[in-house]
Amino acid sequence: MSHRSAPNVPDGATRLAGFLDLLTATQLNPVLPTIPAAPGYFRIFIETFSEHGPKAFEPILDPVIAWRIDNYAVPVTADEFDVQDGSYAILHPSGRVTYPFVGEFPSLIQLADFVNLNWRKRRKKIKRERHAELIAMFG
Repeated sequence: MSHRSAPNVPDGATRLAGFLDLLTATQLNPVLPTIPAAPGYFRIFIETFSEHGPKAFEPILDPVIAWRIDNYAVPVTADEFDVQDGSYAILHPSGRVTYPFVGEFPSLIQLADFVNLNWRKRRKKIKRERHAELIAMFG
């Protein structure tokens, strides 16, 4: 598991200063309301599946510093990523994980097991399809 920041939680003044800096960043849509996040929430980056990508899911955690309110709360971190590069889940202070539009998991380990199983199934399907294509081509 990778952390992009120090494991200690910054004090309130530091978090507020970071939040105010973020509000002025160009990547933030100023039209959407944004509220500071309570300490202890982390966004877990989940790479888009790739046949040649990593064999196992390795979570990357970024502290959530704010929530952007769109149709639902979207986590804002200091290290924003391009949505096309993957999806995300939220690690709660309790250890529970919310994977938006997918499900809830009691722990980060169970989320990792779910993602790894999904990736294994997808790789097996690709192998079966390639095998079937070769049989169809060469008999």
